[in-house]
Amino acid sequence: MRHGAGDVRRWTVIVLLVLTSVVEVAAGPGAVSSARAVPTNPDASSVSNRAIPITMTRRLSPSVGRLTPLEFVSTHLLWSWRGSTDGFRYRYLEVGEATPSMWQRVGEHPDEARLGRRGDAESTEHFSGMLAVGRVLAVQWRPLRSGAPVRRVRLDYLNTVDGPLRASAPAPQPTATSADDPRIVTRAEWGADESVKSTSGDCVRRFWPLQQMFVHHTAGSNFDADPAATMRAVYWFHTVRRGWCDIGYNFVIGWDGTIFEGRWARRYGYWETHTSESRTGDVVAGAHVASFNSGSVGISLMGMFEDVSPPPEMRRSLAELLAWEADRHDLDPLGQHTYRNPDTGTTRKLNVIAGHRDAGQTACPGRMLYRALPDIRRDTATAVGTGKSSSGLVLTPSATRAGYGDQITFAGRLTDSVSGAALPLRDIVVYQREGDAPWAEANRASTGADGSFSFAVTPAANLQVVAAWRGEGSIWGSQSELVKVRVHPVIALGAEGENVDHGGVREFPQGTTVVSLVGEVTPSHTGAPVKLGITYLDSAGTYRVVETVRRRLDISSRYRHDFVIPPHLVPGTTFRAVTKFPRDGDHAAGESSPFLFRIDPGS
Repeated sequence: MRHGAGDVRRWTVIVLLVLTSVVEVAAGPGAVSSARAVPTNPDASSVSNRAIPITMTRRLSPSVGRLTPLEFVSTHLLWSWRGSTDGFRYRYLEVGEATPSMWQRVGEHPDEARLGRRGDAESTEHFSGMLAVGRVLAVQWRPLRSGAPVRRVRLDYLNTVDGPLRASAPAPQPTATSADDPRIVTRAEWGADESVKSTSGDCVRRFWPLQQMFVHHTAGSNFDADPAATMRAVYWFHTVRRGWCDIGYNFVIGWDGTIFEGRWARRYGYWETHTSESRTGDVVAGAHVASFNSGSVGISLMGMFEDVSPPPEMRRSLAELLAWEADRHDLDPLGQHTYRNPDTGTTRKLNVIAGHRDAGQTACPGRMLYRALPDIRRDTATAVGTGKSSSGLVLTPSATRAGYGDQITFAGRLTDSVSGAALPLRDIVVYQREGDAPWAEANRASTGADGSFSFAVTPAANLQVVAAWRGEGSIWGSQSELVKVRVHPVIALGAEGENVDHGGVREFPQGTTVVSLVGEVTPSHTGAPVKLGITYLDSAGTYRVVETVRRRLDISSRYRHDFVIPPHLVPGTTFRAVTKFPRDGDHAAGESSPFLFRIDPGS
């Protein structure tokens, strides 16, 4: 497109106006802070970066034909309007460019229409897909030359890469449990702000056995070079602008084939692949096909595939992800079946791997991707091959409660879940967490001829352990149940001064009026509280409370209490002292062995 000198001058003025009015948007959607230039955070949106930028958003109603500057540099655009589904055209000016982009058509994302109060076409709000753009300073829109009119055009513009950095995401998950589990970029890694989603009330997560797989497209931009940033934008669109509980899809695949975790299912263990499933293997219901979400998994390809085919990397990841789902859940990738909604009873005959349009009035997943589905089904079946057996791994500790310094032995066994046969000479990885420390790979073992293995641990704090096997060509990997061992401190209790042992009772000299009780907690817990309880044995053989005191451990993790012998208790009365330590983040509650003592009654 050619532009005259007047156009260039006009766009140059707009660039200057925008650059002098850029503001930083605060954490809350739509909120704007005081004006200043927004800095660029290099690599802030990359999957490997642990610090995640806050998504900046703003909404405006640009006038038709008018070049509208944005208040901050935008990375994503989302149009909405009422009226014709044909949409309109728009263009934008990017940072560093003197002239705008070519005019592009904005069409309705058919899955995203929102009915108005009247429920008719005129009151329906239409949305585009989430459009990934470069670094946009200003936008302009105009009607189509032919087509029904549009009205109430609005633009949500977002920046998901340059905002203030929020709390860092945790370290990446370890290698997937199974040798054939796909590498899934977790929500923490792509930067989902978990405070935005809802999981209560009408948004309580529901899980069902998997029976159906749907393929979608996001109807956004193709050739997206930063899919993690776009995941944050789509997440905002679904949760904030649409008001959904969470992102609608179970998984999303980027242009480069990267697989992203979509809808939140549960908290996963450090060793687990993020499957979008419960611990028993049922899939969480998403919001991707109305009336068909229960018992189905929705996989969306990032882009618009009406006139463009998905690239090989994206198709390969899709087939591998579908094969992983199909084989684990005994689904036939080439088969047809009658889907039955376990929640409502709705039924429909579908391919096990279907396009969104097969179950709804929509063009999704786009003409070119839909045409490719027969080949994708065949690729999926090839990836599944003859299928794989399941394995089972059990792990049992010698004790579930131990004192500091005690050794715990773990015994395990790996078998084929179908035949029950032992799986010898397999490498087992042990993941361990002590107290509040992070999870880490802590041990390795190899199974013997009967599939058994063992290892020993001397925990210094409360211990959590899981054993995992990665699997192999013909058998899926597995992991044990989480094993917990409570570890309590060792609490010593004694007394100072001259005393002798009389059958397990310490006896102090005649006339003693004060007994100095002393103790120590191992490992060190400087400043921690302990409770010392003292009782006496009455004539009926019952221990009665004399006093209870609380002390804090000193810098050496020791404590002391001067116990004054009650004058009403005759010499020779047996006293019993016990110190209790309350549980904390690292250790279970514990107590000392009873310390028995008395004063020599004389002859």
